[in-house]
Amino acid sequence: MAEQQLVGPTEISDSQGGGSITSGKRTSLRPLGTFALNGSYVHMKRKIVGYHIDADSHWVAELECGHGQHVRDDPPWRERPWVRTDEGRASRLGQELNCVRCDEFARKVAEAVIKECRQSLVAAYVDAGTSGLCAERRWEMALDSLSAINLSKIIS
Repeated sequence: MAEQQLVGPTEISDSQGGGSITSGKRTSLRPLGTFALNGSYVHMKRKIVGYHIDADSHWVAELECGHGQHVRDDPPWRERPWVRTDEGRASRLGQELNCVRCDEFARKVAEAVIKECRQSLVAAYVDAGTSGLCAERRWEMALDSLSAINLSKIIS
């Protein structure tokens, strides 16, 4: 999938023709659906704290976050011979696995925070322009608006 070119808070313009502020940078982000941090994909690693067998007789690792992750021995696609024995499974207790459900929650939170920040920046920039402030002061007002965002409201 190709990368999307998104204009971040480095470029804001209003619809009233008041001009725009830009640092001359465009931010290249992966399409939503991945959680980008410093240009890399971030996985939510969680330790294995136990195991159980699901309804289809497949082993599921119980993760410290409370979620489960299948740990199938399914050659040739996934070879995990340690799953077959009690000793093998016990040897992997404490090992970290990626929790897909935690990844999804983190992605949703990140998307909601980004959306709220963008809305706050644009609204404050436009409001400051309506008040007759110069471009530099409009940018300062837009940045100051970020401190008023209620993150607990977004996350809940």
